[in-house]
Amino acid sequence: MLAVIMAASVFTGSISADSAGIFREESAFFNSEVQGKIAKVTSKKKLSNGALQAACRRALSMPNRYQLRQSLQRQTEQILPTSVSFIDASITNFTHNRTADGVECQGDVVVNDESYNLAGLAIVTAWAAAEKNDLKLLRPMLKLALSHEKTQSDAVALIASQTDAVSGLAYLDQHLVPQQITLDQGKLAVGKMWLADQRYQAVIDLMSSCDQTSCRQVSLNAQVELEALEQQQADDLSSYF
Repeated sequence: MLAVIMAASVFTGSISADSAGIFREESAFFNSEVQGKIAKVTSKKKLSNGALQAACRRALSMPNRYQLRQSLQRQTEQILPTSVSFIDASITNFTHNRTADGVECQGDVVVNDESYNLAGLAIVTAWAAAEKNDLKLLRPMLKLALSHEKTQSDAVALIASQTDAVSGLAYLDQHLVPQQITLDQGKLAVGKMWLADQRYQAVIDLMSSCDQTSCRQVSLNAQVELEALEQQQADDLSSYF
């Protein structure tokens, strides 16, 4: 039985549910709805089969993402932004058919680890709260993210990014496991701090797993600075002979 993995996927888009059990979500590229195990995606633009299938798998996860939001809100007694959701799940028995304006699909969604999914949604929400300086929402989300081993380093990166440079670097040195950062926001924040502290090779290594354009730019800056430093060291060495 083939399983499609939706590992640590972060989505934006508000999910709604009606009394008939139909879940709906709209993004810049798709309109999606799902009822039970069957999803339908309408494309707003011409897209590849692979992109449509990915969108339909995303649509199948809507009920699970909706329930995770409800669970986290009850646990933290906070109202989450409607635009953030998170899922780490597998989809089995996946089938799909093209339609005139998109794709229909069905499959069984299995959430891999509920505690990780809640912590993952918490850290995604924490980053959104930090961007809006919403401390009331930020604190309980960070507390939960720090308590789970899979999201702890992402939480450490966020905390460090909210302090001054000296304190932030010290906090990273004490608590961060770079290989365990999963979110691009965290990698980018740490990369910028390390770049300013001239830790060029560490920046390059960290940015290699970040897909954002900003991460590629930070990596390029680190490479340029590292090459200049190595050339300077070579020139200094040659001056002794």
